[in-house]
Amino acid sequence: MSFAAVETALETIAETALAGVPTEWENATVDKDGAAKWAKVLFVANQPTAATMGAAGRDQVDGFLQIDLNYRQGVGKAQVKSDFEAFRGYFKAGDHPVNSGQVVTVRNCGRSQGRIVDNWYRVSITVSWYAQIPR
Repeated sequence: MSFAAVETALETIAETALAGVPTEWENATVDKDGAAKWAKVLFVANQPTAATMGAAGRDQVDGFLQIDLNYRQGVGKAQVKSDFEAFRGYFKAGDHPVNSGQVVTVRNCGRSQGRIVDNWYRVSITVSWYAQIPR
């Protein structure tokens, strides 16, 4: 059980939700040419705090998974709304994804306002989470 297991648990769900969408994962690139939309996924963990003491203790850690959905400009908001609602179905508050025995708890799933970034219309979906990781 580890930070890596937390990351994998969340990214596995994101990968399922993004099936068929060109996706840029950490330290990788994606071919956007000809794509109607593409995504970028970023895993962010805050500094852990001691949940229990001792060498066999646990650290409490939280953070967020950010999924930037990028659309060609001018396509309207229907697809954006639909995609966000689909993500809410994959990341429900109180869900407990597991990877290699590491349990993660989803706190919430929300979205930003849309904005133009590098000539793409971008909406960021943020999934807040927490976990206890053994030392």
